[in-house]
Amino acid sequence: MIAVRQFTHDDIAGFWTWLPLDSPVIEAAAQVYATLPDSVYLRPADCLHLMTALRHNFAEIYTYDFRQSEAADVLGLKPVAVGYREH
Repeated sequence: MIAVRQFTHDDIAGFWTWLPLDSPVIEAAAQVYATLPDSVYLRPADCLHLMTALRHNFAEIYTYDFRQSEAADVLGLKPVAVGYREH
């Protein structure tokens, strides 16, 4: 419950910037799954996150997840590791 309150507080304070999840993002995600090498593990939510970043011309992405970081690198985003040690 504390986490929900903090998230709500941060949202109201304008801490978060919400970007639209529109058809081009979903289509890009589908294309990525059709062409991504089998050696890259990418969960659907992470794929949508990365495609949204690319669609809005972000150069880098901050992540706590090593696998998302690997996929970001493959897709041309600079992954910035937050809270984990790289292998």
